[in-house]
Amino acid sequence: MDNRILFPAKVLNVDDPLMIGRIRAEIDSDRNIDIYSAITDPPFNPLTDIWGDRDPFIFKPLLPYYISQTPKEGERVLIIFSNKDYKFDNQYYIQSDFSSPMGIDDNSHVESRITTGSGRRFKRNLQLKNLDGSYRKESTRGIFPEPGDNAIIGRGSSDIIIKKDEVLIRSGKVEGELSPNVTPIQNKKRAFVQVSQFKSRKKKVGISEIQVENTRDLKTKHLIEWAIQNPDGNTFNGFVNLYQLRDDDRIAISQLNENSIIEDIKFLKVRVTFSNLAKKEAIDFINNFISDCNSKTILESGDVLFSNEIRFPIFYRPALANRLRLSGSLGNLPKPQNLIDIYNQIKFDKFSKIGGAGFIYSKSNTTPPTKVDTGSFDRIEYVNELSSATLLGGDEIYLLAHDTNTSPNKSKIDLNNTLYGITNDKIVDDIEPNTSSMVRGEELLELINLIVRFLITHAHPFPGLPPVSVTEDGSTIQNLLNELSLATTKILNKKIKINWYLLNKKCQFIFLILIETIQ
Repeated sequence: MDNRILFPAKVLNVDDPLMIGRIRAEIDSDRNIDIYSAITDPPFNPLTDIWGDRDPFIFKPLLPYYISQTPKEGERVLIIFSNKDYKFDNQYYIQSDFSSPMGIDDNSHVESRITTGSGRRFKRNLQLKNLDGSYRKESTRGIFPEPGDNAIIGRGSSDIIIKKDEVLIRSGKVEGELSPNVTPIQNKKRAFVQVSQFKSRKKKVGISEIQVENTRDLKTKHLIEWAIQNPDGNTFNGFVNLYQLRDDDRIAISQLNENSIIEDIKFLKVRVTFSNLAKKEAIDFINNFISDCNSKTILESGDVLFSNEIRFPIFYRPALANRLRLSGSLGNLPKPQNLIDIYNQIKFDKFSKIGGAGFIYSKSNTTPPTKVDTGSFDRIEYVNELSSATLLGGDEIYLLAHDTNTSPNKSKIDLNNTLYGITNDKIVDDIEPNTSSMVRGEELLELINLIVRFLITHAHPFPGLPPVSVTEDGSTIQNLLNELSLATTKILNKKIKINWYLLNKKCQFIFLILIETIQ
């Protein structure tokens, strides 16, 4: 006994002569030939009897006619009989499963079984979400309807999303074609219409000032580099160099560090050396030189550290050879413990926990310099206030009226044979050349204000002569002409076009008045 409620079938034909959404389909069964053979007197003719009263495989849509969802040939549907004991009488279909939201344009009878019980042996398609409901890639969020929202989904990049307080009609929501095993990519330049109601409104209620203490990103003026030349010995030889730095972005205190490569912008000013010193003596020698650079201009030896140049900030660090040994980047050479011990004790501030390298930002000061910046921000609050908005977007927007005046140099747009949609060829060949750019209101008012000021404040040197070039309020003819030359790009928005002529005609009238006035 067959206890099934739904019977899978393969769609054969969707070109219903009555245009009411019927289909021809064969149920997944080995009895289809027997059903045809049972039709006698005369036998069933597959060329002339289809879509007729004798055709046993015509199925009506279970959805009401007002919702059109006709499948494509080769897709899978599910058949429902009013009484399955009397099959092929009052029989209906509903759309069957889809294996992926990216494959609804080409979902064959076999592929639609992937998510059914009989499809366990088939390879699963790409999943867009993790098991916890999060998206595997955030770039796919918003492409397909979210649970809880209603939607009418097209077979490609178009759909209608109906949310609680919003309706979104869109086309071109993804780049390229959808494919079941390719992650879809959002198209940020989609065309859309959004109609929304908002239950609260964001309002600016004032301006507040805030003071923030930020580090001053000063440029380092001098560099001290110290070196231990025989770190594996018992007594130590070495040197300390003082360099002046050439102005460069690399020496900003936020950028300069122990490993910065600045060999091309440092210039040697003073070099002092030492030899055969014990470890503590070598540490004291280096620290004393750093301290002298902080407080002195001339060493006891007579070497001039500084003259009239800016001294601070000063940065000290190990020389290159010591830095390489400490980093362990010289092949199999180990890090000398003597060098590590000396490095940790090289400090301008003896209480610092960090040794080896550091800044002296100003005399005797190791605290980064700061400045107080004052900024302002809008104080915002949300009020319970109903508001609505309609938004329209696309690469190009055309607003077309059937009965409208036309410009003398443009033709009336013929919208015959466009009831089921306007093609791109029609846009390029007919609509684009016969529409006019929309006007940006605020920018137009600026030009009108400039014209009015000129008209009110201009003067003529003598009746019948052109006006003087500068008016009483400082306006000039050249400035007016410059603004007029920018009008086609500043005032006209060529991406939003209409076929209504009067608005642009008024703008032209204003421009004519201006030209005549100047002349």
